Amino acid sequence: MLVYLVLYILFCTSIAATSLITIANPVIKRIKKARPLNDVSQHANLALFIFFIMALLMAPLVVVPTIIPKYNLSFKDTFYETLEA
Repeated sequence: MLVYLVLYILFCTSIAATSLITIANPVIKRIKKARPLNDVSQHANLALFIFFIMALLMAPLVVVPTIIPKYNLSFKDTFYETLEA
């Protein structure tokens, strides 16, 4: 049982790190260029940390947009529109 827990923690951590690199980081950089006075732009490290924690908790849901490019693009666009407002 402990082996499964360790494997699940490894899965969650790897998915969260990958989604941070492929989804959140490009969106935060795009927001920094578009709106430098936005709260997300001013506190980018905090936004990335919160995204990492949320992706860690919801790894089975984030795995699809992290791996499949079609869903990755739509998730990035929606994430950008949400953070831009």
